[in-house]
Amino acid sequence: MANIVIEKPKRSDIEKIKYLFKETITTAFIKEGIGHLTEDITNDINEKIHKLMRSFQDDSDVIFLIAKIDDVVVGTISYGPPNNDIRKITNNELKNMGEIGSIYVLPEFQGKGIASKLIKEMLSILDKKQVTAFCLDCGLKNAQQIWLKMFGKPYIIREDYWGKNSHHMIWLCNVSDFKGD
Repeated sequence: MANIVIEKPKRSDIEKIKYLFKETITTAFIKEGIGHLTEDITNDINEKIHKLMRSFQDDSDVIFLIAKIDDVVVGTISYGPPNNDIRKITNNELKNMGEIGSIYVLPEFQGKGIASKLIKEMLSILDKKQVTAFCLDCGLKNAQQIWLKMFGKPYIIREDYWGKNSHHMIWLCNVSDFKGD
């Protein structure tokens, strides 16, 4: 694989990241058989863009990283306050826990270890900031299989959250469990 650079995004990367969100989120919804939910796709994309823009603020509580190959943004990851689904499902139990999210890789670059590199770099940053634990959530079946392999058994599974047989999973993880991976 070509040289992958993991870095904080610059303002000049914003349009490339917006493109990545549009491509990856739309593709994920289509793979899940829910590509017809265009309003949900648009809302998800806009939520990620809002989080990205928050990361540029001086007093931001969001950390954003991107993966680049040459000048192409091929992946993203973020860390910040837990999203609405996590807060709702846990009755705000994890409201003070940071969430790793916005893990997206362009379809043509998936399966090449880019998400793992993004996660490893984010965990290194969290360790340096003395963050000891984080949460992560997912409602897409295909992605859930990846997170089950990487993060193990979920802390909570909310069955039928997105409809019959469409569950939402939340993981609660210790940063130290992933040191050296």
